[in-house]
Amino acid sequence: MNQQDFQQIRKHLYRGELAVALRQMQPLLDALRNPKLHERQQQLLHDYQLIIDYLRQGVNDPQRDELYARLLRKCDALVYNIETHTAIRDLRSFADAYSRLGNHPIDMEQIKPKLEQFVGNVALLDFESEENHDKLSAQIYQEHHEWISTVFDAIWISETWGKGDEDYCSELILSPTIDINDALLLTSAITLSLFFHFDLRKSETLLRVCQETTDVALRQRAFVGWALTLPANSQLYPQVKSMVSTFCENVQHVSELIELQMQIYLCMNAENDHAEIQRDIMPNIINHSNLKITRFGIEEKDDDPLEDILHPEAADHAMEAVEQSFQKMLDMQKAGADIYFGGFSQMKRFPFFYRTSNWFEPFYVNHPELRSSVEKLKGSQLMRHIFESGPFCDSDKYSFVLAMKSVIDRIPDNMREMINSEDMLGAVMTPEEMLTPVYKRRMYLQDLYRFFRLSDAKAGLRNPFSSPDDENKNGVGELFLANKLFLHTAVGSQLVTLCSFLAKRKLFQPLQRLLDAYQDVDDIHLLYYRGFAAHQSQDYPLAKKFYQQILQQQPEHKKALQGFAKACYFDGDYAEAADAYEQLLAIAPDHIPTQKKYCICLINTGRTEEAAKRLYQLDFEKPGDWDVVRILAWTLLVGGKQAQAQTEYRRLLASGKKRAEDVLNAALCVWAGGNIAEAVTMLSEYQKSSTTGKKLLAELLKEKEMLSTYGISVYQIIMMADAIGS
Repeated sequence: MNQQDFQQIRKHLYRGELAVALRQMQPLLDALRNPKLHERQQQLLHDYQLIIDYLRQGVNDPQRDELYARLLRKCDALVYNIETHTAIRDLRSFADAYSRLGNHPIDMEQIKPKLEQFVGNVALLDFESEENHDKLSAQIYQEHHEWISTVFDAIWISETWGKGDEDYCSELILSPTIDINDALLLTSAITLSLFFHFDLRKSETLLRVCQETTDVALRQRAFVGWALTLPANSQLYPQVKSMVSTFCENVQHVSELIELQMQIYLCMNAENDHAEIQRDIMPNIINHSNLKITRFGIEEKDDDPLEDILHPEAADHAMEAVEQSFQKMLDMQKAGADIYFGGFSQMKRFPFFYRTSNWFEPFYVNHPELRSSVEKLKGSQLMRHIFESGPFCDSDKYSFVLAMKSVIDRIPDNMREMINSEDMLGAVMTPEEMLTPVYKRRMYLQDLYRFFRLSDAKAGLRNPFSSPDDENKNGVGELFLANKLFLHTAVGSQLVTLCSFLAKRKLFQPLQRLLDAYQDVDDIHLLYYRGFAAHQSQDYPLAKKFYQQILQQQPEHKKALQGFAKACYFDGDYAEAADAYEQLLAIAPDHIPTQKKYCICLINTGRTEEAAKRLYQLDFEKPGDWDVVRILAWTLLVGGKQAQAQTEYRRLLASGKKRAEDVLNAALCVWAGGNIAEAVTMLSEYQKSSTTGKKLLAELLKEKEMLSTYGISVYQIIMMADAIGS
């Protein structure tokens, strides 16, 4: 399936070139040999020709623009349907879904009665005898699972909807007479269809469900699906812009959009979180726990009585280390990290996940494909803990139960006790926490992330967790708030929260893209982040410009003053930087990092006497700060006081805190004092210990002006480098 063909046709549609688009779809129609689609194309050509004929006759039709826009939308719908049938032909997931439908479309009118019948049948189970209950229950859930999964497939690969389809599905999902799990699953089916291609009616269905439902989980599914599937180019559908603008008039809605954007990046960091856990946390837990890993599995270590005598407090320290490691994981989870992705990503190859609908099925113990697993786990409290606690998303709960089925018989008795304990699943959420919109949204996003990261069925769908590129059909990528639909809404008023989040997590590229998108937003806080982003991209003149604009409005804006000072410093404008640091010291005179930077600026502007005086005082007040000694030694050397500088370098090298550059600078100092032999020795040591890979000659030439004040010429520098063997 060649996505580029469809993208090219849509480019013509967005430019209003209807005739070109209709011609370019002809090879695709010929390949499909679908009479119905071909007939629709011919009808569009006929209707367009009528408009052209009337135009040639000189008829002044005031409705001509509207008629043409309507034909463009019909053509876009036809492209959608051609793309859907092409996907059914070329993509395995679409073909499998189509084959499960039995080549017969589901009658929409059948869906609601069947879903209501299921609710009634489940209710009647309470009146069955114990002997018949389990058998009848299994049959009811099996038949229902097959039906609702087929409906999921039908919606997912459906063609464009009409107004009747929108009304029927909206009312169906919002109906209190169907099971809430069915409503959730159907919402995901619509979302998946929209990830394939935008359909106004399906999008309006999700928004209507989002705005009218009282169920928190259902609202969040609909909200996520609607927000992440909005088109980047809405030229053909002006209703979308109005829809988004109206939605964003509610301040709470805007806050949720900002939260959703942040949660997407937290999901996308799952692999990094897993790596951190494996690198920094799990080894600590294993090393300090009473467990050992053998080729036969994980076993408990035998207690060593001698250890209790020699190190009576060791056990307490080990327990404290394990508790701290667990607490770190809990803190990561509370902050929104997806700490379970790494482990459960290995458990998505069960046949259960071959069916696309199962990736989005809310967890319930009566799921027919869990029956054998549930039977195996009978008598344990594990199922209840999974259902009632909240550390896992639904997809991971299914993975966990399916995985436990294969190992439950081989688990030792003491491990079985642990499985039945309340602490088995780690961080258990309170019922109140599990009902919050933030939690429900996070769990659903994790389900979505696992699907797009691990499922083969994602082929042909726009990935909401990927960067914008040719594969990402809406051109916005994971930063959905950069969609121009949001640009002139109230989102701009809350953008600072998102900027702060991105900056703290060092997501500088998305931060720059966001700021570029909202260039028209006039906000002093955003101006600061524009300066910050420019600084991170090393565009220091631009960063200075933004910070200066802030300082013109608020001269005592501390963060802007700090940013301006740093930008000047890295831009080599040491005089401006010194002035800025002087202002900062007037606000916080005891701030050591500012004093150090100020002194470096003084050195670079020739004010070495002033710098040395400050540094001597700092060294007296803060003994042991070797950075102060480094700066002081260099200040003295640059200021022509070689003997005093050598004293400080000797002290620094003897401190046990020396760095490679300290050896280099000390060598320059003794060389400046005329001790060439010692300089050769020290430079040789530097050359051996330096891991930067920098050439010695290049390093020496950086200081040619300073060395020239001590009578050392460029020729002598070159010869020294040759003598060392650089």
